[in-house]
Amino acid sequence: MAAVDDMPDILKDTAKTSMSEPLSVSTPGDDSAPAVEGTQLADDTSGAARIYQERRRQVWDEGWTAEHDDAHGRGVLAAAAVCYIQHATGTPYRDNIEAYRSAPPPDGWPWDAVWWKPKQPQRDLVRAGALLAGEIDVIDRDIIRRAAGTE
Repeated sequence: MAAVDDMPDILKDTAKTSMSEPLSVSTPGDDSAPAVEGTQLADDTSGAARIYQERRRQVWDEGWTAEHDDAHGRGVLAAAAVCYIQHATGTPYRDNIEAYRSAPPPDGWPWDAVWWKPKQPQRDLVRAGALLAGEIDVIDRDIIRRAAGTE
């Protein structure tokens, strides 16, 4: 892997932080990050904490590793996230959760329909956020590989 100083400017600050310190999530007024037990964040139900927890679940429980995500190529995880966002914010199913859950995947869903599994609007926005976090990682790794000349 290329040294941080050899990376494009767009990644330097992020890399210096993310490569040297573990990710922590805290709430305002909290002096320490909540403990991580398995894939659950203790005592924190903020949107950011739920997205972090979901991303950890995707990686650890589902096995969606960096290699797996990279194999999709750039833009695919983001496209899936957009579909969940559109479904969660634009569907008329607020009073009928079964109709929400059984709706077909929207246009642009990048995978087979069997992978379309809407749960409920807030949960799907969390899933979308985690997919976007995965997409950011795909882009970061692509930039790092290009800077290192390994792609």
